[in-house]
Amino acid sequence: MEHLVSRVGISGVSDTYLQSAVNQRMHRQKRVRNGDMTLDVIQPESSLHLRVGDGAVMVEQLRTVVELSQLPNVTVRVTTYDAGQYEAWRLGDFATMERPWGNPRVHVEGCGGGRFVADADDVAYFAAAFDHACRIALSPNESREFIQELAEAWSVR
Repeated sequence: MEHLVSRVGISGVSDTYLQSAVNQRMHRQKRVRNGDMTLDVIQPESSLHLRVGDGAVMVEQLRTVVELSQLPNVTVRVTTYDAGQYEAWRLGDFATMERPWGNPRVHVEGCGGGRFVADADDVAYFAAAFDHACRIALSPNESREFIQELAEAWSVR
């Protein structure tokens, strides 16, 4: 994690903050892998090309996405450059959350962890943007093949 922070030019990030971020990600990954959490992801093609580490790291990252996409509780769809601009991309990183209790809400990523949106009309807008992105993205199988091809391309660089 420190490598990632230093690579993008951020200094002064505390070890406590970094460890907290790592712990949160590890906890979410555990929940996804053991089936406690359902994950439905729209991944813009541009983000799959962003270099994180060297070629070997990129291959590992992309192959991990392919592996996770094969889990029954995970769906990954890629929006290619041909999809052009679309509302979910414009809105940025967000997650719609539905739980057995309470009303649906949206978490919008941002500085300090982001914010929650609970207003029903706003949540419906995010849901509609996500549904539209699902319709213009590659299918889950096409997306898996697309990501695998990117991993193969990185492996021969």
